[in-house]
Amino acid sequence: MKNYSELHQALGDLLADHSLAEVHGLLTGLRCSGSRASHSEMTDQISAQFMSSPSGAQRQVIETLVADIDTALRDSDLGFQVMIPADNTPVSERTASLAQWCTGFLAGFGLSGRFQESELGEEVRELLADLSRISVLDEEIPEDDDNEADFTEIVEYVRMSAMLIYTECSAGPVH
Repeated sequence: MKNYSELHQALGDLLADHSLAEVHGLLTGLRCSGSRASHSEMTDQISAQFMSSPSGAQRQVIETLVADIDTALRDSDLGFQVMIPADNTPVSERTASLAQWCTGFLAGFGLSGRFQESELGEEVRELLADLSRISVLDEEIPEDDDNEADFTEIVEYVRMSAMLIYTECSAGPVH
């Protein structure tokens, strides 16, 4: 899988209105909701909803990203990673990206329309509520070791939450 800056560069102008973190979160949320759409169908769906028409090369990048998300979510070694900027990026920028990722995840999960809230288990509802709270984190975070450690813990929580939601919901009923 390409890293954040490589993907950002490859998608270029498609990201005018939405960050790469938000798009990755959206695709992850769709898949975690149990969407069985093909990589091509997911690309069409998010392009129609959130982006301009991708070029052939950009379309291939998105389809590869979807395939990478699928593989990572199914990885028994828990290899899924939240797509945010690298650790050498200021923590305030990474916090903003994590909030955008959570916003995208929640949008993607809801966009699928597969579940009514009452059909979700209590743990999944709590995780979605936590992701909603993280989606509005304050971006004004000073650079220090404590904030860096706290941020790392939050990213890990989000990562594990996505994998748990995928496990709980990907085989659920289809509406």
